[in-house]
Amino acid sequence: MTATFKVSFGRLKWKKNINGRKNIDQDCLDEFWEEIGSSDGKGVYVFGIKASKGWRPLYVGRMKKQNFRKRMDQHIKYKGADFDPMLEHVKRGTPVIFTIMRVGKGRPSNSVIAALEMDFINYAFLRNKNLHNDRGIRKPKYVVTGLGARGRPRPEIDDLRNMVGYV
Repeated sequence: MTATFKVSFGRLKWKKNINGRKNIDQDCLDEFWEEIGSSDGKGVYVFGIKASKGWRPLYVGRMKKQNFRKRMDQHIKYKGADFDPMLEHVKRGTPVIFTIMRVGKGRPSNSVIAALEMDFINYAFLRNKNLHNDRGIRKPKYVVTGLGARGRPRPEIDDLRNMVGYV
């Protein structure tokens, strides 16, 4: 049986502390949960920045035993919390979190959640080589010249993309 996941999205507000550094505190996280709703599920999350130049993933994580709320609380509560150091070098943009939550009947399969996390880590690594977690990054085994290039592709590359559904 195929596992089904639902995507939710929300923006995180951040505050400046006494030293002028940006950080995310419990109030910011509570507002986030009010905006997106459910926090009891298990699955994968992607933390990143949305700025005028686009999206940049910073971290991909998973929850197999905890729910989303407990895991996010860990990211902000403990000294040297994960989210704040990631935001240290961010000058502009809004912190965002995508949650990819398991839905449907039955227990969430830990192996499916782990596989989903590995896929999202690899997708995110393509966008940001400085991703904060690089566990499971797959090294490319081949390169097809022109297939992943930016700009307008040659007609045969464009036709190949259309034929096989390459995005």
